[in-house]
Amino acid sequence: MTRSGGPGSAAADGWRFPNPATPPGSADYYSIRFSAAGRRDALAALFALRRELRHILVQVSDPGVARRKLDWWRDEIGRGLEGRAQHPLCRPLEPAQRSHALPLDPFLDMARRVEDELQGSRSTTRAAHWHRLGDDRGALFQLICHCHWDPCNRLTDDATLAGARDAGAWCTQVRQLRAVGRLLRQGREIAPQDLLEQIGLSQSELVRTAMAQSAQAGTGGPHPDPSRRARLCGLLAELAPAPFPAAAAAALPLPIRIQLRIHAALLQELVRADFDLLDRRIGLTPLRKLWIAWRTSRS
Repeated sequence: MTRSGGPGSAAADGWRFPNPATPPGSADYYSIRFSAAGRRDALAALFALRRELRHILVQVSDPGVARRKLDWWRDEIGRGLEGRAQHPLCRPLEPAQRSHALPLDPFLDMARRVEDELQGSRSTTRAAHWHRLGDDRGALFQLICHCHWDPCNRLTDDATLAGARDAGAWCTQVRQLRAVGRLLRQGREIAPQDLLEQIGLSQSELVRTAMAQSAQAGTGGPHPDPSRRARLCGLLAELAPAPFPAAAAAALPLPIRIQLRIHAALLQELVRADFDLLDRRIGLTPLRKLWIAWRTSRS
């Protein structure tokens, strides 16, 4: 790890808050902005590390190269937790690692989720699908809990960590609904096999529908089958998560509570659009996210 004043100091500073994974105006930015100042850099670095792992899926086209890059990050995470990382991204995590001994498993869970997607594996049941969603932001939220540990709270007991994982899965599900068109055009999974069979759709049909809509928007080609598009909207409505339990949310650190409330407001907008999301992206304005984050910080 390059120390203060060395040639890597400026590079490390680029990963402090705010960084490319937590740009001003984003939900991730506001969830950190209202946190204690001493934690912001570590939290921003956790979001950035997840972003680097996820970007392997879209930035590396060769599967072999992508797996090697993922393996490198796995090794680098292990080195970072031992205080000898090579990548400047790991530098802002050092204080949290010294104070809270961040566990390795949630980092590996995020990497495993990326590996599953690289391999094109699919979830067969809703339970399996939810578990995989938890391996993404759920693992990140568990690490956020560890960053908030102190002797006076219980933020790293099993129940709270399980709640953090469910909160991350919940937010990931909302984000997948919003990005459904892009995800399908990339051939990514949005629903488990048992739910697709229940509604009478297949992964290949979903991809064809998304590609047809994209072609129509770009070149004036034929619209996708209206009945298939209607079934897709029904599928997305079925995937929409129930409200996250208030009691479980209350036990979680402020950054996660802010994330939950912002994503709950986003879900309301998706419902108002009747989940017709194949060719549009719905979001909240930065001002609305700021208002939600401020109110959450005061409650």
